[in-house]
Amino acid sequence: VVSLPTTGTITQIGGNMRQFAFALVDNGELWTWGQNSNGACGVGSVVVVPLPVLAATGVTDVYDHPSNGGVSRTQSRLVIKKTDGYLYGAGYNATNGALGLGNLTNQNTFVQLTALGNSIKSAWNMGATNGCLIVQKGDGTIWAAGYNINGELGDGTILTKTTHVDVTTAW
Repeated sequence: VVSLPTTGTITQIGGNMRQFAFALVDNGELWTWGQNSNGACGVGSVVVVPLPVLAATGVTDVYDHPSNGGVSRTQSRLVIKKTDGYLYGAGYNATNGALGLGNLTNQNTFVQLTALGNSIKSAWNMGATNGCLIVQKGDGTIWAAGYNINGELGDGTILTKTTHVDVTTAW
């Protein structure tokens, strides 16, 4: 049993249960805990977080996928959407830049993914070391960043993308 020091109701849970776990509460609080070796808990460190810690407020959604834990459990990312409409990401970004920040730097706090704008319809945070982040904006366009060695992103290339590219016409 995991106890959260909050009075809200949990609306979403997830994580890969080794690297990190999370609980989103109806009041916008995001609580995280776990191994946290690449900062996926988003709490400003890479040390083990043995008990739930308030990682972010104003959170409206969390984008997680079972493949994000996969074989490379220590290379996980967590992507959230906040009330300002922007996506924020924390965790593993080193191999393929799946957060789309234009670099290969792991993030141990939630960093705003400003290049995507603040009209996000949905996001798919998939894979770990060889992962990607696919985003559908409010205007219906689809953007992708991350591993693309075999053309997974559908942009007509086989080059990894460290910034989000519009792949709408290919989808």
